[in-house]
Amino acid sequence: MMTLFGLTNSHIGIILMHAFTATGVFMMRQFFMGIPNELLEAARIDGLTEHGIWFKVMLPLSKPAVATLCITSFTFEWNDFMGPLIYLSSQSKKTIQLMLRMFNSQYSSNYA
Repeated sequence: MMTLFGLTNSHIGIILMHAFTATGVFMMRQFFMGIPNELLEAARIDGLTEHGIWFKVMLPLSKPAVATLCITSFTFEWNDFMGPLIYLSSQSKKTIQLMLRMFNSQYSSNYA
């Protein structure tokens, strides 16, 4: 799919591959289940459509959960080694972890 969409050897491809993880979906689901139904019913009584409820009630309330998800996802992706190793092939787009590993293997001796 990455090749089909033209996302191989790009940072956007790596970001999109890890943007929707099971942990993030579960965390957002649990957060939305914690929002009281009375808020949604009050918005329906006031005449909001389902899309209006989403954009005017649910989305503003979910800012802390989205911020938490962004921070944890960034931390996980910053430390990822295998994803960029698999999806990136050009030297100019390699991440810090890959460049450090290349430097280590280039200027060391394998005594085995």
